[in-house]
Amino acid sequence: MKKIGTVSVDSGQLLIVDPCYISELTEEHYEECCDATCEEGNPFKNYDQVFNKLGICSSSGWGDGEYNVYVEEREGRVMKIVIDFEEEVD
Repeated sequence: MKKIGTVSVDSGQLLIVDPCYISELTEEHYEECCDATCEEGNPFKNYDQVFNKLGICSSSGWGDGEYNVYVEEREGRVMKIVIDFEEEVD
């Protein structure tokens, strides 16, 4: 895995979505992300699919901050992306 950068979190959650859908996002979508990462009576709900399965929303685990992003490539193609919510940013 090769470090490719960092990602900043300011709401304690992170959204992974194709950028072509960003213009369609509204405040209701933010609430959907909050519902995906927080559920009353279920402290272990940390992620879910959102926006009719167009994206994934995940809790960052520790809240706001900056987190390292790694990629695994094979034959010049991205095979995996890992966002490490545990490791300190260097």
